[in-house]
Amino acid sequence: MKLSIPRTLFTLLASILIALAQAASASADSFVLNTDDVPPLATKDMKGYHNRLAIEAFKRLGHVLTIPQLPSGRSLLNAQAGIDDGTLPRIAGLTAEYPNLLQVPEKLMDYQFTAFTMSDNMTVRTWEDLRQYTVGYVYGWKIFERSTKDFPNVISVRDPDLLFSLLAKNRADVVLLERWQGLLTAKKLGLKGVRAILPPLAEREMFIYMHKKHAALLPKLAQALRSMKKDGAYERIYAEVLAPLAGM
Repeated sequence: MKLSIPRTLFTLLASILIALAQAASASADSFVLNTDDVPPLATKDMKGYHNRLAIEAFKRLGHVLTIPQLPSGRSLLNAQAGIDDGTLPRIAGLTAEYPNLLQVPEKLMDYQFTAFTMSDNMTVRTWEDLRQYTVGYVYGWKIFERSTKDFPNVISVRDPDLLFSLLAKNRADVVLLERWQGLLTAKKLGLKGVRAILPPLAEREMFIYMHKKHAALLPKLAQALRSMKKDGAYERIYAEVLAPLAGM
């Protein structure tokens, strides 16, 4: 005797199986978020500080994340065009200029725009305090360009290695860079006596941006980042990646 399955029941079971398969596939989606950042925040092997933060957030949602390093202009254009799924880390309010990019409503990290010197007694609390010195920065960093635009003695160079060489050769009294990039550069070049002047001159919250086709993912990513801050994941990654530089 053959067992007969009603057509409606068969259709229902088939629909459920298809839905489960689609859900399983979606849970394992792979995403590509580009970055224009450099070590120690972003590295080619994706073990930099914000690499690991973002990868962990996506992992908690069951997703796989890849973070290629691209030049700044290209990275934004790729994300805006949907070639990549998004970009990180970026300042708040970028959607006004790039309408296809939506900001995850929870910051990824803070950028600390910092002055570095080899002087033991230099005190810098404001941008104006720098006016009396010969100041160096990497060309293209708009916050440094704007903040020193009418200073009498300013030098711009093409990369952090050249920037810190200005200090080593006494061609600059103080140089400006993101805090962690500066500390790593000084370490890489073997420079002794380089000091990050804290607190930093400015701090900016930095965010993940997703292409608008992934709008549904934004609140989930925000919650994943919040949970990481609560359960100690941020502190653990900081201790492994950035803390060794903080003691320099």
